[in-house]
Amino acid sequence: MLYSLGLIWYESVQGSSHVDGRVTRFDSIVGHNFNRYFGADLGVPFLFVRADTTTSGTTSANGIGNV
Repeated sequence: MLYSLGLIWYESVQGSSHVDGRVTRFDSIVGHNFNRYFGADLGVPFLFVRADTTTSGTTSANGIGNV
């Protein structure tokens, strides 16, 4: 099994589309592996939510998700 000691950093992008609109999520995760069995990570998701312009009563938003 491979593992990495020290600083680690992950980036990911996820998205979905529907007739009601689109959602895109960017995740940035930074952490530190202290040894083979213990490490700590902290991540912040950033969300883009775009509503379909033909759907009435909807709004679009951007923002930081739960840390």
